[in-house]
Amino acid sequence: MAVVPTCATCGNAFPSSSTIQTAVNNVLASSNMATSGTGGVTVNIQQHQALNLDPLNTNAQWTVITVTYPFQFTLPFTSIGTVNISTQVQMLEEQ
Repeated sequence: MAVVPTCATCGNAFPSSSTIQTAVNNVLASSNMATSGTGGVTVNIQQHQALNLDPLNTNAQWTVITVTYPFQFTLPFTSIGTVNISTQVQMLEEQ
């Protein structure tokens, strides 16, 4: 939904970061993952980035979403604690 210039709730414009954040939060909540507060998921949304990932279309604009989740290890006899696990996705925006 973040890469299309038209959606049901945003008209003929790219959706706002808050609209994208709500969509991400809804998916995370459906998996019982905390989306705010201590121990919650952090989501970073960057729209309209010129990443030069397509050599045939150097003017391409990309949306980049990074999700970081704090994972609490509960292994006996260890002191690993909490580790932040991150992933990132980038998608070409529709022109």
